Amino acid sequence: MSGILGYLACCRGRNNDSRLIKNVKEGTRPEINVSADELFPRPIIVSHLKAIFQPAKNQSRYYTVCGEPGTGKTTLIKLALKEVGRGVVYVDVPPFVNDFGETFGEAINFAFEEDVSLNNQLRRKLSGTNNESDEPKWVRALITFQLAAKAYNVKYDIPAVIVYDNVDRLDPKTIRILQNSAKDNADSQTYIAVFVSSEGSVLKIMEGNSSSYSRAFGPIEIGDLTKEESIKYLVSKHKIKEEAATSL
Repeated sequence: MSGILGYLACCRGRNNDSRLIKNVKEGTRPEINVSADELFPRPIIVSHLKAIFQPAKNQSRYYTVCGEPGTGKTTLIKLALKEVGRGVVYVDVPPFVNDFGETFGEAINFAFEEDVSLNNQLRRKLSGTNNESDEPKWVRALITFQLAAKAYNVKYDIPAVIVYDNVDRLDPKTIRILQNSAKDNADSQTYIAVFVSSEGSVLKIMEGNSSSYSRAFGPIEIGDLTKEESIKYLVSKHKIKEEAATSL
């Protein structure tokens, strides 16, 4: 019985590993939920984000991006991801934080039910239980992503990138754990993390974690449209004459 369980665990583990590495390689291209009539790309910001999402092989910092709600942070990030694609994983923290683990797992194509060691399988068989790991799912997903990022780095000689959007929805303890992982993996040049938030409280939490904040670059602030951008938006998207747009 143990031999069969071991064989199944090995097969499942290999399937999971291959999916994860492929997912990091192909990257995430999240859907942009803005109509073409309303979409304003802001190419300078998108270009800057693309540079962040395409790190040099010796990159050793992680990033913080912030801005008030409604400034278009998420849309601009998705535009940049659509153009970059490869090597970037996007994790959008859900409003219901208890779903963070599942969301993280889906982002990296991680099958939790296949993340079972031979010892755990044997223990469950002997005890007649189906208890999952005591670790939260998001921790298991994070550890798994680190392993996939390491394999990606070995194969392509560049760090992977992970974007945590709406990170202000997480509790301070979780933010600090993600930050510590970001710092350690920036040091080892395994992966680069990008933390995106709408609230200044997140930056205060991260700044308070001084040893890990030493590797942070930023904050990079995305603000409202400039006057020139506002005029261009009104003219190009709403067909308002430039003179009228300038006077608004």
